[in-house]
Amino acid sequence: MSKKSKPDHKLPNKEKHPQKYAMAKKSGRSTHVLKKGIFGTMVTEKMYRAQVSNKNRARAKAGLPAIEETN
Repeated sequence: MSKKSKPDHKLPNKEKHPQKYAMAKKSGRSTHVLKKGIFGTMVTEKMYRAQVSNKNRARAKAGLPAIEETN
């Protein structure tokens, strides 16, 4: 997993230091297309499939039907 971004009060100035600001906000670190994960965060396709697989495994263990992969 990647590191969390810094809190807003610790970020460099966006106008004075745009490159440092972008790195602090962890923008541009993913080389893949991001999509909305099942928990509301932006994830890659591989992580999304892992989330769905883990959720379906837990639902099967509880005797519930699998969720549909609609995204």
